[in-house]
Amino acid sequence: MENKTIIGVDIGGTNINFGKIRNGEIVERKAVATNAQCSEKEIIDDIISGIEALFDENIVGIGLGSPGLIDGEKGIVFDVSNIPAWKEVHLAEAIENRFKVTTRVSNDANCFVMGEKIFGKGKSYKNIVGVTLGTGVGGGIVIDDKLYNGKFMAGEFSVMPYRDQNFDFYCGSRFFQEIHGFSGLEIAQKAQNGDIDALKIFEEYGEILSDLFKTIILVLNPEAIIIGGSIAKSYKFFEKSLKDNLQKFSLKRVIEHTKIEISTLEDVAVIGAAALVHDQLA
Repeated sequence: MENKTIIGVDIGGTNINFGKIRNGEIVERKAVATNAQCSEKEIIDDIISGIEALFDENIVGIGLGSPGLIDGEKGIVFDVSNIPAWKEVHLAEAIENRFKVTTRVSNDANCFVMGEKIFGKGKSYKNIVGVTLGTGVGGGIVIDDKLYNGKFMAGEFSVMPYRDQNFDFYCGSRFFQEIHGFSGLEIAQKAQNGDIDALKIFEEYGEILSDLFKTIILVLNPEAIIIGGSIAKSYKFFEKSLKDNLQKFSLKRVIEHTKIEISTLEDVAVIGAAALVHDQLA
């Protein structure tokens, strides 16, 4: 994708962010507010207008990241909870018909892992898993340098049952808010100030996250797991607990050959969306 210019689009329930990406850097950007109560066509028209503002003859592809369930092969977005009108949107087809360039659509976690694979901490690995830790938990899988979708839902680790809920509850922000009564940011601030209770909460969080990672490692045996999202910014508070509990795993040799990396890529959602078209343009 070197010297090629691609437009990346990150579709959110609040804003739609656009970037013109060249060599992994955003050289021009735009953002528009998402009117989540609009019709399917109105929101697609907003996306097209944002792309038009950045589009020129040097653009060779467009990548779009969206919430919801996504059939990446067909470019269809299903059931976006924060955009009620989006039930079955043939998004790639609509964009490709308008701009006549290669267009890919995937979920935000897949965008994250592809951004890391092409431009970030995943460059030197062939097999990686990206895990986003924020409001919820997202997962993206790269096998032999290619994004792996399965039928179209691979990487949905969050819905796996765990304790009395699932990993989305225990590894996302609800763990902090609903169990401990504070946001993740508030607990991180307390931990930064040396609060013992806050540090113990992060220790517990690291133990829980290690259970998710053990499952990922057993099933996929990646070379690296790359962590992103707002909770990852507090990694220093749960790193030791996470790694200590991984070392208690019976298959220690497998664990020892899996690196844990923390994303440092700026604007990863937009850059990752652009990275979706890498396979077609490489």
